[in-house]
Amino acid sequence: MTIKPITKLAFLLALIVLAAGFSACDRIQNVMAPEAPHRRIGAGAEVSIGMAVHLTGAFESTSGLVMKRGAELALEELNALHAGVATLSFIVEDSGSTPEGGIAAYTRLIKEHGVTTILGPTTSTVVSAAFPVAQENGVVALSPTSAARGISALGEFLFRNSLTVDRLIPGGVAETQAKLGYQRVATLYDSADVFAQSSDEVLQEALQENGVEILATETFAFGDRDFSAQLTRIKALNPDAIFISAQTTETTEVIIQARQLGIPFEVPFISSLTLTISEIERAAGAAEGTIAFTSWSSTANTPGNQEFVANYRAKYGDEPNVFAAQSYAAVYILAKAIADAGATDAAAIQQAMANIKDLDTVLGTFSFDENGDGVYTPVTLIVKDGKLAPFGEVEAAAMEELRNHLWVVNQDGVEVAVPGTWKLLSTTHPNSTYTLGDTFILPPVSPHKVMKTDGVYTDGEGRLWTMGHITLADDSQLKFLQWVDMNASPVQLHIILRTDANGEPLLEYGTYPFASPEHDVQVWEQQ
Repeated sequence: MTIKPITKLAFLLALIVLAAGFSACDRIQNVMAPEAPHRRIGAGAEVSIGMAVHLTGAFESTSGLVMKRGAELALEELNALHAGVATLSFIVEDSGSTPEGGIAAYTRLIKEHGVTTILGPTTSTVVSAAFPVAQENGVVALSPTSAARGISALGEFLFRNSLTVDRLIPGGVAETQAKLGYQRVATLYDSADVFAQSSDEVLQEALQENGVEILATETFAFGDRDFSAQLTRIKALNPDAIFISAQTTETTEVIIQARQLGIPFEVPFISSLTLTISEIERAAGAAEGTIAFTSWSSTANTPGNQEFVANYRAKYGDEPNVFAAQSYAAVYILAKAIADAGATDAAAIQQAMANIKDLDTVLGTFSFDENGDGVYTPVTLIVKDGKLAPFGEVEAAAMEELRNHLWVVNQDGVEVAVPGTWKLLSTTHPNSTYTLGDTFILPPVSPHKVMKTDGVYTDGEGRLWTMGHITLADDSQLKFLQWVDMNASPVQLHIILRTDANGEPLLEYGTYPFASPEHDVQVWEQQ
């Protein structure tokens, strides 16, 4: 297992100082000028850190498990580094994915276990309820992932190493608006979630500051699974982009349903939370082009980041996400503060935490601001070819190419890309203007023939068809219905054109039943 060399050296030096005896501890105390004696860390001591983590409930799989994994990986590395000097350990309590669970977990950790530092939980809704318990009891609390504005400012013992929405969103809006040029947008957020409320609030401010018109703001409640009414209203407004503020489960479902309703891929979704790889896979092609303002990237060359990614994969057989990375970094940050404090009491650790500046972490060069919130460089990511990539590396030309792919709704209601060369196998109209053996390429190479999707159509047999159009050289539009048979080998693309009696395509969509001579039903085979 590879361990970050910079952190290893710094931590070892700090612990050597702690183990050197009273004179070293006295020097630390003189520097910190404490008002009361601190509980020093002796050689071979065990330092317990409380962990409040969502082991059950709605966030168990999306953030609880990965937080625990990231933290435990860091703990394992740190203990391997200073074996025989001091040992860090976790006392874990389930925060249950609810505000009440967070309060109960903090109370147990403080009253029953007597911890002076607590790591977690993850979500802003739960953190905003639990943090006051730590503040009232003078216990240091560090949430690795919560990002709503203002929570750390509730007290001097409260810290967060995630970037807050105030640091993520304004720069992200400025960057994406400059590249994509959106002028008219809609926002959609979870009105029952503290993070989502805060995110949309900051989005409204940032969009207005950048001169972007907000056409509508739609809401839903955490746990909702049908977003068709909100998305239908948004679609009717024809926005240039849609901003969504929600937890990742709801965000994924919104994106899937939006593409099923025919909101085209030229209208990107932009989020303040990054979808995980499993969520991107679940969304299939629907997630393509989704943009996220976030705190971490697996491809970044921040100190120790590639080693962390490799070690996480080796230990858990899975890809780390931003929650795992933030939790991993949080343990190193806490360990740095404990080592700098040279003591286990909360007052000393709080002072050391507040003084952390320019610390090398997998998140980047890290500092705490005056409110106890993390400061480092944010990241903007985009889903490209089913993976998360830095937005800045996907240039405007590539974005346009992505939007101009032809997408087809499969029979599971999920849009899939159908690039490649296609050859005409059959046609039903006796006067069809198409000849067997004709071919075409997707996406179109001719700039005046841009294919885009407009929605879906269900025929009398229950099949889903994609409604698409081609803008021709004279600015007219050739409209058609299509569905892809993924079970055929090679894959077949069925296309229906509404025609006149002479076989000339009309500028309107076909309607079931697809009878001749009003329709030309074509089958194209992928080459």
